[in-house]
Amino acid sequence: MILYNIVLFPYAGGSSYSYMEYIHGLEKIGRVYLIDYAGHGKRFKEKPANTFIEVLDDVERQMEKLPKENLVLFGHSMGALIAAYTAMRMYMRHNVSILNLILSCCVSPDKIKQNMVKNTSKDELIHYLYNERNIPIETIMSKKFQKYFWPVIKNDFDIIREFEYIEMHLHNCSLYCIYADNDPIAKYEDVLNWKSYTNNSCSFIKVEGGHFFFEEKTNFLYNFLRDIIKEM
Repeated sequence: MILYNIVLFPYAGGSSYSYMEYIHGLEKIGRVYLIDYAGHGKRFKEKPANTFIEVLDDVERQMEKLPKENLVLFGHSMGALIAAYTAMRMYMRHNVSILNLILSCCVSPDKIKQNMVKNTSKDELIHYLYNERNIPIETIMSKKFQKYFWPVIKNDFDIIREFEYIEMHLHNCSLYCIYADNDPIAKYEDVLNWKSYTNNSCSFIKVEGGHFFFEEKTNFLYNFLRDIIKEM
């Protein structure tokens, strides 16, 4: 039986805590490692990165400490983009091949500019948190949220807004691209071009729901990932 090393990358504003409830199911098929970006989750006291490159450098240092065999990377939204570039770096800089890369609700890198957030004003972020994350307005406007969560969320969206395309090649890496049928952020036609970035297989998997489809169904994400990994 293959023991997979599964690495989970959080979405914008998320952290390792975002995946805590899914770990138990995934641990039945491998070791699970949770990435935290600087300023997020267990690293909340650290200064957040200012650019996408800084995030990649930080993640690369974390990956160097992890096992290198049978690696499976999963990322959602911004986390998927980070996971993909991390997979490329691991191969090009460390000669480490990623077994499988699972990208959830993320447009291909060449589509980021035309699909990303146009600005990171307070009104726009409130609209996103309320409509896409289903976070009550009273929670968003609370002192605790504004002090501990708002700066991190805004910082992540600033990084996405300033993202500049970096050439990508995913050598020997099989892709699984998840897209949601009611996702206003990562639409199928903008996810489709991921197939051009790998010289290996690329599968597209449609799920029901919005951008955060896995929050709409209890236990959905880890069962879903477990099924994909078992089929590898």
